[in-house]
Amino acid sequence: MTQRIAIIGAGITGTLTAIGLAQQGFRVDLIERNCEAVTEASLYNEGKIHLGFLYAHDQTWETPRLMIEGARTFGPIVRRLTGFDVNTILSTPFFYGVHRESLVTADAFTSHLSRCTSTFNEVVQAEGGAYVDGNRAITARVCERDEWENLFDPEIFSDFFATSERAVDPQRLAPHLRAALAAEELIQWWPSTSVEQVCPNGDGSWTLKGSGGELIAAGKYDLVINAAWSDLVRLDEQIGLESLTEWSYRYKLANRVHRSVSTTDLLSVTIVLGAFGDLVNFGDQGGIFVSWYPHGRLIFTESVDLPDWNVAEHEHARESAYEKSRIAWEEMSPQFRALHVINDPVDVRGGIILASGRLDVDDPNSALHSRVQVGITRSGTYFSVNTGKYTLAPLMAQNVISQVKSMLV
Repeated sequence: MTQRIAIIGAGITGTLTAIGLAQQGFRVDLIERNCEAVTEASLYNEGKIHLGFLYAHDQTWETPRLMIEGARTFGPIVRRLTGFDVNTILSTPFFYGVHRESLVTADAFTSHLSRCTSTFNEVVQAEGGAYVDGNRAITARVCERDEWENLFDPEIFSDFFATSERAVDPQRLAPHLRAALAAEELIQWWPSTSVEQVCPNGDGSWTLKGSGGELIAAGKYDLVINAAWSDLVRLDEQIGLESLTEWSYRYKLANRVHRSVSTTDLLSVTIVLGAFGDLVNFGDQGGIFVSWYPHGRLIFTESVDLPDWNVAEHEHARESAYEKSRIAWEEMSPQFRALHVINDPVDVRGGIILASGRLDVDDPNSALHSRVQVGITRSGTYFSVNTGKYTLAPLMAQNVISQVKSMLV
């Protein structure tokens, strides 16, 4: 095959897409503004492989269905493209705590969990796949009060649920993705290269240019895939492609405490439903993920000109946000407080998140309670990929690979 493809953005979606296309015999230029692949939001997030539990306020129920599709295919796709089994880098199972100021009641959440678990189990039985822990069935149950009242403040929480939902550690997955990328001879790697312009040539091909107007990489491409999440809207607008009618960008901290923890030291927990957060126990090798949304969301903007909040200039603001988040969790969780993480080293960085809508998650009308306005949009041989959630990244990559193959072969 002589076709040459450019992929802009080497996050998890762009990287898996590049690997898959190279395995199909395509020559790929993978262009990334950072010095290595799988950074920003692909590296700094909680890695939860969603089963739809968090989207109890999506009245259409389309988001849980989409998350279930991503969850049952995440492990198989990563293993097929890279040879790596994500089952080796999982968090402990998630508990869900219903906050007393939740947008959803405990009874409604109970019904929602039941529907999610039964749907996942039915789909896997009918269509195959498995959850990231290798199981073909998932579970969720209401916890008795004596199971959790000494671990979390009953004045803050009304109910707790035990589930089999887990997170893949994105920081331990990233090196395996980079290694698989480096092994593909048909991929040309372009690190530290920012794409400022996507230019149609009039014959169906494309040219990419940098900040000074210089040609990037091969200069002319038969097909372009925009997988640069934080640059998705800006580049799409240049060619008149509108994938979201109303959108917003957020920068969210993904604090990682470097502390060796056992599976019994700390529950992995997500609070529902509103502007809350997560604790994730990644064990003795991965440490603890700590997120508290009211402090950790440092940007909420409609602008496409986004500063890099991971640079040293903003380190003090990030550290201050983490300290407030740590204190908030210590007030809610005696179990977390008992770990005394105050003196432990912590990585205070995060990533830009693109989502539909401009109301925040504490508003019941917010579009953030839905993640269905995602996927692939096209203009000729230009593809734009809005991953939506980490859970969906391998599925999105697989879908792009399939569409490109059908178009060019």
